[in-house]
Amino acid sequence: REIEDLQIIPPRQFELLISAVFEQFGFHTEKVGRSGDHGIDLIVFNKSGEKWVVQCKRWRGSIGEPVLRDLYGSMHHENAERGFLMTTGTFTQAASRWAEGKPITLYDGANMIRLLRCVQRQMKIKR
Repeated sequence: REIEDLQIIPPRQFELLISAVFEQFGFHTEKVGRSGDHGIDLIVFNKSGEKWVVQCKRWRGSIGEPVLRDLYGSMHHENAERGFLMTTGTFTQAASRWAEGKPITLYDGANMIRLLRCVQRQMKIKR
């Protein structure tokens, strides 16, 4: 319901929640999150077979540009067309500016709550 609710769940549960969100929209997900994963928590395949990588950060603070540069490098290493950084925190202005024009989608805590509420509404409609 609130960002604080997401900040107290264990990191792996947060990753599973994000996986469920992508699956609710009809995407196939694979959980990664292991040693040597290059910071990738999920791999998502869209309906046309594109590969996306997702990094989940259950943080209270701000995510800076270095984290996004690492994600961008991991995207290239994985031959992914798009990257997502999903966080309960926020992004610095420098990080947001750096991501502009790149195939990276950023979800901060406020947008995460909106996304989860949207998924909850869709689930109620499908019932």
